[in-house]
Amino acid sequence: MKTTVCKKLALRKPSSACLFECNACLVGARKIIIVKIKNVGRSSKFILVPEDVWYTKPVEDVEWNEIICLGAFTITPSVFKINFEQTMDLTVVFEPRLPSFYCTRFIIVSDNSCAQEVNVFGDGQMFGAGSVQLTVRSRIHWLDDGRGAGRENKTTIKLPYRL
Repeated sequence: MKTTVCKKLALRKPSSACLFECNACLVGARKIIIVKIKNVGRSSKFILVPEDVWYTKPVEDVEWNEIICLGAFTITPSVFKINFEQTMDLTVVFEPRLPSFYCTRFIIVSDNSCAQEVNVFGDGQMFGAGSVQLTVRSRIHWLDDGRGAGRENKTTIKLPYRL
């Protein structure tokens, strides 16, 4: 009997890793990404649960809000319903406060007892005054004989970034 159970476990598909990558963002700035999710099962209600809540508290003791805050990440909506074969947008806001690599995890739980872990990554970066240089191409326009005529200036102007 043990062999049969082990074979069934071995034949199961491994769960796919689910990642929301916010990539780099300047410290003190805000980066917003939109993640499209699709329901391939039956119509269900879903809720986003922080990892620490998932493992430590019973569902009855949790106050569910429309927004889930996970440190430097904010995700909306956190409670929603999706019908079969429909899609929905989740908005992920990344606001790093310190230069660091940020990683957190939450679980998407459906009312049919399915759960999917999701990792969210972001990199808070800080730049000094000498690190950024803006390059601008200027355009010069003038009127000639009452007709609109224009000339493009091909020179580039480099502006130092100042804090």
